[in-house]
Amino acid sequence: MPNKKPDTPTVYDLHDEAIAHYLSGRLSEALPLLKKVLEMDPGNILARHNLMCCLTVLGRSNDAIALFEELLETGEEILSEADIALISRMQVYLAGFRRKRTSH
Repeated sequence: MPNKKPDTPTVYDLHDEAIAHYLSGRLSEALPLLKKVLEMDPGNILARHNLMCCLTVLGRSNDAIALFEELLETGEEILSEADIALISRMQVYLAGFRRKRTSH
């Protein structure tokens, strides 16, 4: 008997679906799925990063920055070394973005 998929999608299912939408340019469909992933798994750094990217592309950079700042406030207890490295790269990106935004 083949394995039956659960009726309720997992965090991984939702994230995969969101990324498929994102890569196909359907950002408005990716957005609620990424938010749902974070509701189910608030410590999911990859989903948070992808949501921030989605928001930025949609022109909602202030929302993306707020998500990033929220992540920094959660503390490092939920973060792995890889997460911390990703956050460091995000900080550099956002610092450059802020400089660009204020110079116009």
